[in-house]
Amino acid sequence: MIGYVELATTILLFIAFLAAEIYRLRSPDRGRIVECESIAGGLGGYRAKVRLYSGELVEVYISPCVACAGKLSCGSEVIVHRTRQGLVASTPLACSRKG
Repeated sequence: MIGYVELATTILLFIAFLAAEIYRLRSPDRGRIVECESIAGGLGGYRAKVRLYSGELVEVYISPCVACAGKLSCGSEVIVHRTRQGLVASTPLACSRKG
C-alpha cells in the first residue's frame, strides 16, 4: 500500500513540475545581457541590463547560482521573468553563450 502512495506522489510531483516548466517557457521574454554589475562581490547576485528581442532595455536580477551554472556574461542569452520582486533572469534550455 505504501508503495502505491509513493508512486502516486512521485507522479503528481512530476506532473506539477512539468506544468510549471511549460507555463514558464510558454511566453518568456528573451534577450541578451548588455551590461552586468555584481552585488556584494557577486555573493548577492548580479544586476544586469538586458536588451530584449523586442528592443526594450530592462534591468534584471540574476542570482549567483544562475550566473555560475549558466556561465553567464555580457552577450549571453537569457529569459526574463516578471515576478513580484521585479524582473529576474534565468537561462533558457537551449541557450547561446558568448564565446
